[in-house]
Amino acid sequence: MATNIALTALNGGKKLVLGLIGLSLCAILVASFAYRTSHPNLTEPGRQQAAQAMPAGGGAESGTDELTHLMALMKEDPNNVGVLKQLTDFFIRQQDWNRAGFFVQKAQVVAPSDPQVLYMHGIILFNEQKPAEAVEVFESLIALEDDASARYNLGIIYKHFLKQPDKAKPHFEALLANPKADAELKQRAQTELDTEHK
Repeated sequence: MATNIALTALNGGKKLVLGLIGLSLCAILVASFAYRTSHPNLTEPGRQQAAQAMPAGGGAESGTDELTHLMALMKEDPNNVGVLKQLTDFFIRQQDWNRAGFFVQKAQVVAPSDPQVLYMHGIILFNEQKPAEAVEVFESLIALEDDASARYNLGIIYKHFLKQPDKAKPHFEALLANPKADAELKQRAQTELDTEHK
């Protein structure tokens, strides 16, 4: 009898602990969603596309080895836009905005209309706290091609950083109308439109 009571209490305790864990996970998800909607950020999809295939065995290189390799490639051909994009991407990943800006500007001299170069330049300017300049670059990009991520970023910058929601709305709407846009990005754009007046 005492054993049955102890087992029942133990099972009840397990259920209580599991219930508390479940509630905690739900609370974390809700808090994460709330933080994300109240602290919007730009999207950086496809950044890795800027990095060309590394030589065999290159995937295991450390950051220092990767940088050494890229600098050697640039020394061989200073105007290789692929290498310049890889160097820009390397410094974006390091959040070294000054050096990323240096290499993206060199890439723009070589390939002024390259969408990836423009996209990375917009990201760098935004992270350097230059939202108006980032807008100019993203606007140049969408004049070349209707890039869904650039549209989203323009919407976020106009709405949250330049406080011009009237200029943000057409970008979110264009993103939603783009059949090639990612479903998650569309959902985020719709959320921005739904919270426009809140």
